[in-house]
This record gives sequence, structure tokens and C-alpha cells, in this order.
Amino acid sequence: MDHQVVKVEGQLADALSGAGLFHITEGEAAAHLRELLPEEESAAIVEEPSQGAEPEVWAGPQLVRLSVLGPPTVHARGRSNPLELGWLQLNTLVYLALHPAGVTRDQLTTALWPEDTGKDVHNTLRHLRNALVTATGYENRDRKRAPFINASTTQEGATYRIDPALVSIDLWDYQAALEELKAASEPGAKLSALMKAAESCNGELAHGLETEWLDEHRYPLTRSQSDVLSQLAELCRDNDPEQALIALERARALDPDTEETYLRIIRLQLSLGRRDDARRTAKLLRQRQTGLGIASNSRTERALTALFTGNEDA
Repeated sequence: MDHQVVKVEGQLADALSGAGLFHITEGEAAAHLRELLPEEESAAIVEEPSQGAEPEVWAGPQLVRLSVLGPPTVHARGRSNPLELGWLQLNTLVYLALHPAGVTRDQLTTALWPEDTGKDVHNTLRHLRNALVTATGYENRDRKRAPFINASTTQEGATYRIDPALVSIDLWDYQAALEELKAASEPGAKLSALMKAAESCNGELAHGLETEWLDEHRYPLTRSQSDVLSQLAELCRDNDPEQALIALERARALDPDTEETYLRIIRLQLSLGRRDDARRTAKLLRQRQTGLGIASNSRTERALTALFTGNEDA
């Protein structure tokens, strides 16, 4: 014990008064405090990023980095703060990111204004391009070619697509890593592909945007990201259990309704001697099931009992 609490005020005063103090990490401290809070308040806590974290700066070869896995953000190369774009501009970029081969004017108009397809998409694209040009300082030397979002004419009319030479997209990186994973036959190659894919596993597609055409893409991409992280954990488990645990926790955050992920986390925590952490994970599983309206499940309780007693089937 490093120190002892002498005086404390507030909601947790009774629980903390006289308590011994130990040096623990920020994450461990948050977990212990959640244990002390009433269940309904604990379940409502949303963990915020560390205030001391360095702002993300895009330094890739393309002038713009578009992130759509998680809250949609746009970064100009070398700038720490994301561009401030409107709802319509972000929807445009996300929709085009989902269709790298391009979309027709009618497809884009229907996606952006399903109730009023007579809107002028050209004006929207012009404002979006201007915002990207201003942010990056791009000088377009080819006046016949629109920057950032190319427009070409086919028999079906105008087709619009994001220019991959100027815009990098996390979703495209993720999909490329999945193709690399499919082609991998050796464990080392699989691990490399999984780690590349895991770098882009940052959350629900376009989190915060609400539009109908996102629905068909959202859950499949969420499940895919969770599966990637679970596969990564499996490959890392023996040689790097800490990395495996991080991957599983990320998978749980992405898809918190999957019971098997909780059980795998508990199994790994117990193998690392972190019994208190394992109990907290079991509590989170029960809370999640209660929140979903799932009655106490005897199969789940048997699985938890087997894990904690060491009687799990091989």
C-alpha cells in the first residue's frame, strides 16, 4: 500500500474513506470506479480519449485522408485538426467511399436527397472540391479534370468517383488488407495482413451520420472488424497475450452483444492471473444481457462457472 485516504467528499465518500492507495494505470482506476458506481450509472459511462493524446496528423502521400470507420473525419496532409465539413459534404464523401468504382449522378442524387432528386448535385460537389482545395492548397493544372472527385461521362451519363491519387481512405485500406489476408497462406503473412486491417478497425461506419443507405453497410462492416480483431487475438494469444487482450477488448467495444468475445476475454484474463478483471468482464456481460432484455441464461452461467473454477472443457 502506497498511501491511505484520510479525507474524501462526494458520492463515493463512504466507499473510499480509509481506503489504501496503490499505483495503478488509468484504465485500471476507471474500471475500479465503475465497480463502485450504481449499475445504471456504470452502464452509462462513456470513456473519453485521453486529453493528453497527440492530435492525429495525416502524413501520407495523398493530400487528404478520409476516415469513415468511426466518426467520419477529413484531414488535410500536415494539419492536425480535421476539416469542418457540413453534413451534406460528409454524406457525399462517405457514399463515394463505399463505391470506389464510381456512381452515376442519379445514384448520388438519390442517396443525398431521397425525397427530392431534383437537387443540383453539381453545386454540392463544387463546394466540396473548393473546401478540399482550400485546405490543401492543391493547384489543379488539368482544367479538364475536376480535382479530388473526378467526373467522367459514359453512356449512362456522368459518373463520379473519389480520386485515389489525392484521397486516402481507411475503408479502402481495410478492404485491401482483407484481400491480402485471403491470399495469405503462411502464419506470418496472415498476421501481417490482420495487423494492417486492425489499424482501420475504429468503429461503426460513419458513426453519427443517419441516412438509410448506410444501414445495409453498417452491421456487416462492424462484424467484419470484430472478426478481424478476434482473429488477430487468436494468432497473438500464445506469444503476445497482452496484444491479444487489447484486440479482444477492441472487438468487444465494436460489437458488445457477442457473448463469446466476453468469454474469450475472461479466459485470457484468468490465464494472466487477473481474476478481478475477469470478474468485472463477467459483470459487464451480465449487464449487457440485462440491457438487451435477455433473461439470466443458464448456459452462460455454466460457461462462466467453468472458466472461474478451471473446469472448462478442453
